[in-house]
Formats: sequence, structure tokens, C-alpha cells
Amino acid sequence: MTTWITADSHFDHNNIITLCNRPFASVTEMNIQMIQRWTQLIKPDDDVIHLGDFAFGDGAAIFHQLPGNKHLVIGNHDNKGAKSLTWQSTTKYKEFKTGENNQRVVLFHYPIEDWNGMTRGAVMLHGHSHGRSRKVTGRLDVGMDCHNFEPIKLSNAISMAQRVVGQ
Repeated sequence: MTTWITADSHFDHNNIITLCNRPFASVTEMNIQMIQRWTQLIKPDDDVIHLGDFAFGDGAAIFHQLPGNKHLVIGNHDNKGAKSLTWQSTTKYKEFKTGENNQRVVLFHYPIEDWNGMTRGAVMLHGHSHGRSRKVTGRLDVGMDCHNFEPIKLSNAISMAQRVVGQ
């Protein structure tokens, strides 16, 4: 089993293509491409942590096409319908330690400037910014816009966050 992480898929959101300069001709093309990329990577027993803004509307038709045990950290565009899908868990904020190296990880939809454990090596993974947040060592935007419109392995996200150099 592998743990994956992503954010800001915005399935069925027409305006996101223009707002974030996504390379798709239509919302249908965007949905198809992101579903295909997800299903090529994720196995049914993998865990996928989605850091919010899953879909406009409830996204049920898309949700049920996506493999994996899906967990939601709620974003500002996740409505009642999206939150009521059959997620393995839903929360507004999450902290945990990985099995690998006991690495502390902080998850939130929004980037946090000063997160718990920051000075002790904790990493902060977030969405919301669509690649526009200030780069800070230990913090990483895991949103679809930043990672080829597909989930990334949690272990890779942690490594990438640790390598970010502040500006």
C-alpha cells in the first residue's frame, strides 16, 4: 500500500481552467485527463489524502470512479455534498507522524506560515494556492496545478518540502 496526496482537483469547475491557466480545452477534457492520471497511479488499497477543493457540486460521479481509500481535509470549495461522499475520513486539519523516520506532517487546505513543529523538522503540506504561495523550506503546495494534475506519493511530497529553499 502507498499513501498519496493531492489537492485542488476542482472537478467540474469550468472557471478553474481560465483562473489557473490549466492546459485543457474544456472541463470535460480536464475531468477525463485527471481521472485517467489518478487511475493509472492509484491502486484500490492505496490511501489518498485530498487537501480540499475536490469538486464543484458534490462530485459523486467522479468520486466513485477514483480508486483508493480516500481521505478529505476540507477546503473552502467543498460543499455539503462533497463532504458527505464516502470518504474514509474527513477533517479540517490533520497532524501525524509517518512510519518512515517518524516524520511529523501537518496537513491543512491553506498554507500555514508558522505551523506546529516547524522548528523541529515538521513539514506542512497544503493546497488552495494553485502554485502561487511563497516558497518556504518545509512547506509544499501539493495541489494538482503544481504536480502534473495527478496525486503524488506522500514520501515524495515530504522530500520535496524539505528541499524547498525560502525566497
